[in-house]
Amino acid sequence: MKISLVLATANRTVEPERFLASLAAQTCRDFDLVVVDQNPDDRVARLLEPHRDRFPLVHLHSPPGASRARNAGLQHATGEIVGFPDDDCWYPPDLLEGVARFFEAHPEWDGLMVSSVDERGAASMIRGAPGEVRVTRHNAGWLAVTYALFVRRRFIEQAGGFDPHLGPGAGTPWGAGEETDYILRGLAAGMRVFYTAALAVHHNPSVWAYDRQARARALAYGRGTGYVMRKHRFPFWHVLRRSWAGPAARMMLALLRFRKDEAGYHWAELSGRVWGWVRAGEVLRAATGPEQAARLPHARPRVLHVITLSDLGGAQAHVLALARGFRHLYDVTVACGPGGPLVVRLQEEGIRVVEIPGLTRAPRPLADLATLVRLSRWMRRERFALVHCHSTKAGLLGRVAARAARIPAVLFTCHGWPFAGSWWPPIIRALLALAERTAARLTTTIICVSHHDREAALRAGIGPSGRLEVIPNGIAPEPWLVDAVAGEGGSGTGEPCTAVMVGRFKEPKDPVTLVNAWARVGSAHRLLLVGEGPIRPEVEALIRKQGLEVRVTVIGARDDVPVLLRSADVFVLSSRWEGMPLAVIEAMMSGLPVVATDVGGVSEAVVHGKTGFLVPPENPEALALALDRLLADPVLRRRMGEAGRSRALEHFTEERMLAETAAVYERALSGRTRPMPDPASWAP
Repeated sequence: MKISLVLATANRTVEPERFLASLAAQTCRDFDLVVVDQNPDDRVARLLEPHRDRFPLVHLHSPPGASRARNAGLQHATGEIVGFPDDDCWYPPDLLEGVARFFEAHPEWDGLMVSSVDERGAASMIRGAPGEVRVTRHNAGWLAVTYALFVRRRFIEQAGGFDPHLGPGAGTPWGAGEETDYILRGLAAGMRVFYTAALAVHHNPSVWAYDRQARARALAYGRGTGYVMRKHRFPFWHVLRRSWAGPAARMMLALLRFRKDEAGYHWAELSGRVWGWVRAGEVLRAATGPEQAARLPHARPRVLHVITLSDLGGAQAHVLALARGFRHLYDVTVACGPGGPLVVRLQEEGIRVVEIPGLTRAPRPLADLATLVRLSRWMRRERFALVHCHSTKAGLLGRVAARAARIPAVLFTCHGWPFAGSWWPPIIRALLALAERTAARLTTTIICVSHHDREAALRAGIGPSGRLEVIPNGIAPEPWLVDAVAGEGGSGTGEPCTAVMVGRFKEPKDPVTLVNAWARVGSAHRLLLVGEGPIRPEVEALIRKQGLEVRVTVIGARDDVPVLLRSADVFVLSSRWEGMPLAVIEAMMSGLPVVATDVGGVSEAVVHGKTGFLVPPENPEALALALDRLLADPVLRRRMGEAGRSRALEHFTEERMLAETAAVYERALSGRTRPMPDPASWAP
């Protein structure tokens, strides 16, 4: 039974090293470690290096906050059992073996809480219990501590992620309570948690001296504890007896012993708990309508993604990544057009998907109005906290419907502005720009996948600038990081090579220009066109007309794109219009040099002359010259491919995209905004 451990670490070096050493000594070897790094330097990378051959581990980064870090780590946890060690705890050698045996012997239990002891074996951090007991709503407060908790995956599916508003580093007054809140949400969902003192995690006391720092920590932790008690509606008598009486008694005893500093510590603990309980009551009393209620963190916020079609294009792949990545942090629903691969993929992932027949690409005024009314009524019934719209038609209908339903946070991701399409008549482009300007007034935040799209929005009057965020597309690296298949593709000068294009057969992708360019490329090389779309018959007719049937192969939509890219030598994209194409990022991650047209945000991914070549759109001669140069030079291909992979791993990972999007969600849900980040942080 595999165990995944999610370790959040910040501002420590010696303690994480001790924890890693304790992992290396475990008698159970069926585990992996996900390290979520919140340090500004590379200290964690240095600590992890000696352990990479000892057990599987993943190293990633997240925004500040212990809860955010654990939520980020959950996306990479693959074990059936998940634990959440602190960076200053350490494990006895037989702990993981004992945890695995417990869950194997007791399939009826969803979670296991073990005791916490210091290096001498005395109880530490929590009171605990002397033997074995079921964790309930009324004893969780003195049994629950995150680093001693292990849960089955079904517990995570029911409870979701940790509340990012709670815990150390959250940026709120609530400096603790995230573990109690997490356990209580799981219990409320019907999960069963067992406590045993037979197993233990080592953790030394957090307070060595009753100084100013300790008092500040006690105040913050107390506020979090008080907030959680009120959030989960414990009766006042329980709060008075179980939460306030203890620190009050300890404060009085310290005063009787003339221990002023110790009394001050317990006063901070007590006043924090009282303040947190009172403040939480004010927040609860303010929740008089669906807008305010949706902002409260009683449970996972309900998030709705709306997208027009359910094909698996770039926008749909983006929605799938967000839904899958945030499934443990939010209660996610996706609304899209009926049928199609996106619906199937979401259902396979266990993500709720609602098919909306009216979400079709073609405009139909009366049907669209009826869809708008039904969508708004449904959103109001479901009480979503945040609606995130994608694609043009769903972006317009979804935002209007969300505002009519009084949804507090409405987001829109632009995957390329429709009014930028040169194939539209000027009057259509003007109407599209007007519609986007109008919809922008209803939008909390507009996410652009490239700086090019943000600048286009500002030029078109879509704003204001404070509502425009840039979050580049990102993909999970793992499927693309396998080396190319040995013996496939060209390896030396003059040898036959394979170029590949992956994309929809539609006007914006302009495969016609690519076929015309390929007629000018050396006759020994082969071109693979991967994809489906309405102009595929036109492209195939052009291939026959040019006499390229032997050199150009159209293979349709495929599920094995990583394999196809690994067997190719060059990636090519001849688009007239793009936002930030995922296909280019996938090719770079696969180590392929890229030849692409300089449109949209392509130049923010492909660095001309370093990771590939950029050429003007609708120019087959320039495209052919760039392809010939790469196809003839294996050294150049290899150098550009390696540079492209490094750039993709640095700037275009799904991990980064999810972290930045989660930060936007959190600001939108809390009603906060932020200034535009510096583009130089990731530009070439």
